[in-house]
Amino acid sequence: MSRVKNASRNIFFGVLNKCVSILGPFIMRTIILYKLGAEYVGLSGMFTSLLQVLNFAELGFANAIIFSMYKPIVEKNEKKICEITNYLRKIYKIISIVILIIGIILLPFLKKFVSGDVPNDINLYILYCIYLVNLISGYFLFAYKSSVLLAYQRNDVDSFIQMVGNLVMYLFQAILLLKFKNYYLYVICLPLCTIAVNIWRSYKVKKLYPNIHPYGKIDIELKKDIKKKVISLAGHKIGLPITNSIDSLVVSAFLGLTVLSIYDNYSYVFQALGTILTICYTSITPIVGNSIVVESIDKNYDIFMKLSFLNLWVVSWFSICMMLLYQNFMYLWVGNKYLLSYLNVIFLSVAFFIAYMRFITTTYKDACGMWNEDRLKPYVICFSNLILDIIAIKYLKLGVSGVILTTLFLRAFVAIPWETAVLFNKYFKFGIHNYIKLVVKWSIIFIISALGCIYLSNTLIGDNYSFISFVERVIIAAIVPNLIFLLLNYKSNYLKSIKNILFIIIKRKDGNI
Repeated sequence: MSRVKNASRNIFFGVLNKCVSILGPFIMRTIILYKLGAEYVGLSGMFTSLLQVLNFAELGFANAIIFSMYKPIVEKNEKKICEITNYLRKIYKIISIVILIIGIILLPFLKKFVSGDVPNDINLYILYCIYLVNLISGYFLFAYKSSVLLAYQRNDVDSFIQMVGNLVMYLFQAILLLKFKNYYLYVICLPLCTIAVNIWRSYKVKKLYPNIHPYGKIDIELKKDIKKKVISLAGHKIGLPITNSIDSLVVSAFLGLTVLSIYDNYSYVFQALGTILTICYTSITPIVGNSIVVESIDKNYDIFMKLSFLNLWVVSWFSICMMLLYQNFMYLWVGNKYLLSYLNVIFLSVAFFIAYMRFITTTYKDACGMWNEDRLKPYVICFSNLILDIIAIKYLKLGVSGVILTTLFLRAFVAIPWETAVLFNKYFKFGIHNYIKLVVKWSIIFIISALGCIYLSNTLIGDNYSFISFVERVIIAAIVPNLIFLLLNYKSNYLKSIKNILFIIIKRKDGNI
């Protein structure tokens, strides 16, 4: 099967799987909120965040293993693939044991992660054990088979299995919640789905690749190479999820489950919008990787600047849409009782701008294989995030605003300068001042456009959060920011390249950017 056909199928089922992974939890959160209450939503968020922190034990082994499989797959060296698969199976068994041990150690401290009372019908320890079983079974039971599919570029199969498994799980969870209103029945579906998906995946891999099964030992050189990749990838693998989990755990520990529920609702929408952009970034990664190999550094710098311009446009627009629509959407979804202040909406929108304006830089950095150069960055950010979150909430009494501002600050003044310096010092080695000028210019454009749109929305609509007002805000968000962007950039040479860039990305055809 051609790589183009594989890529097309991977993208198609990948997008479908992402849609299910966004809409499914959204529907579940809504049912839990209205049938059980905000405390249960907060409880779900707290356990998910806590187990995400435990998930650090994986450390990027799967990514390193998949990279190591590419060469023997091309060479059709099935013996080598089987040896690598067997190595990953052993690693996953060790990981599951480590997670179990750490999980048991955390049991006596469980109540420290919750401020205030939990629902009367809930036993924290029973729920925690169910979530822990779900996480462990994900590694212990045939998890290594997923890496085989990804290495053979059959992401579509893996995505399809996950998508169908999640759809069935969400259906059963919805029925159980609506009929019995029992949170335990909802949670027990998680490990059952994980086990079923892993068994199905194992069967599919055995059917597609009957000669691939775990046996043998990898050589010492390959083991050293995998360990080297893991050390470089570990921080990047766990950095963002751990940071998000730390935020949720600190909110739960100091502000309580209800506040965590409200914060997690906003965070969920934030991450869902980010997922949409991530799909776009994933689609251009092969273009960037190919360009780095075949084009000169000067040419790649030119492409980088044009893509950065386009990315800044899109991220600015998304961020302004959040400022205009966030509160209205949350009001229609969860009601007036579960809203953050509009100032926090502004903070979240700016945080979104800062978080995703850097993704072209990280795309190029990853395409160049620069994981080792800033391997300490995720650890610095995670540790600093924890300390600053606690200071902001416990001592400065900033509440949820403190958590948002901490993340915003670290991304703006640690992550962006660090990543940019690595890319320009190690690869481009020129032109950083032009890039900084572009970022500063777009930051100013973003602020001007945001203020103008907020003023227009407040003048024409006010603080009305009805469905009609939401539609009116959608119209303003769709038209006004882009008109301002066009007005302020109509002389830009980068603007002239957007049409060609989009054509190349969508059509996957050769051409000059």
